[in-house]
Amino acid sequence: MASHNDAYTEAVFLFEEDRLQREMLFSEFEAILDGVVPETGYANQKVKGAYLHINTNLCITAAVFFTIGFDSRGVVDTRWNLPLDRLASTAGRGPDLGAGPIRIASYSQCPVEWHQKHLWDPLDDELDNHFEVLRAAVQRNRLSVKVSPQESEDEPYKNNRLREELKAKYTQALRDRMAKQLREHRHRIDLINRRYEHRCNLLKREYQQRLAFYREQLMEERSRSRRLEQHVWKLRQQLARENPPTPIKSQGGF
Repeated sequence: MASHNDAYTEAVFLFEEDRLQREMLFSEFEAILDGVVPETGYANQKVKGAYLHINTNLCITAAVFFTIGFDSRGVVDTRWNLPLDRLASTAGRGPDLGAGPIRIASYSQCPVEWHQKHLWDPLDDELDNHFEVLRAAVQRNRLSVKVSPQESEDEPYKNNRLREELKAKYTQALRDRMAKQLREHRHRIDLINRRYEHRCNLLKREYQQRLAFYREQLMEERSRSRRLEQHVWKLRQQLARENPPTPIKSQGGF
């Protein structure tokens, strides 16, 4: 039977070359671990699996991405002893698959270091996304996970909640977008102001340099003019000494 401790069902999903190949309740997986029936299809293979906690809304709340090896008879190595439920309960936060961020244990996010070698990292991109594959499989509910009647029948409430969540999500997205545009606008204004200030400083420096040059030229012209005036005055003095005025002779002497 499925386990419903703390309102969740334990299930195991097995992959083959990153494609979902098999899904089972944890009780069936325990039978595989006990070697009750050899899994000849997995003989001499190392298989990727995902141990999940599924709530009564058919949402994944925890996931452990583990690997498990089979011998030539299709029997699990008896030394394999991964505490899946404990890892799921102590794992870190992962993506939101419908019921808030899930707890996730994987190779790069392992709460118990010595179990890391038995874990693997799921893909989470547009083309290959193990989370979406698992979410869709859980929603199909081929394992007949027990669904809460109250939550299933309360569609108006769920729709209103979803509407409010979407409204809040897009409102926040709009706010974030506006804040980003405001920051970019302020950055552009600041850049323009800095360029304007730099240009003004350049023009002021150029004006001061030209003013200093013209003042120097004016001083030189004034100095040259004074020297010229002194030279003219000296020439006049010399001319006066060389050509004294002729005395006027009187007529009809005594």
